[in-house]
Amino acid sequence: MKRIAEYLEKVPEGLKIEETIENLLEDVVIRQFVLKYDLKHDVLERGINNLLVYKEAKDTCNACPGLHKCELPMTGMTPELVLYNGEITLAYAKCRYNNLDESKFKIDAMYFSRKVFNASINDFKLIGPERKEIYKYILKFVAEY
Repeated sequence: MKRIAEYLEKVPEGLKIEETIENLLEDVVIRQFVLKYDLKHDVLERGINNLLVYKEAKDTCNACPGLHKCELPMTGMTPELVLYNGEITLAYAKCRYNNLDESKFKIDAMYFSRKVFNASINDFKLIGPERKEIYKYILKFVAEY
């Protein structure tokens, strides 16, 4: 692994930052963020690290097949650009796969009242013709299993 100084010696001073900012501004989301808050060049220079982290994470998330294969350091979380006290920062929110897994968990953990668990055939009310058909089906099911 090379030292940071070795990389910096090869790049003319100031040129690398300008090119990096131009490349970052090609991203639609970053460009909209910059335009929305009317960010100046010095703010972009100070926030370049967060912009690079966001861009890399966004590209990784777009290619992600699912939560089980998440390659981000904060598994299941995706970064969002935020302007805080005039500085570009990152906030993390659940990714689309993390939200899906959570909804499945909520469905599995639904609450059922004790009345439902303790119900028997005697509790079934035979009101209406469709109820009689259901009652016959229940009796057949219980008899066979």
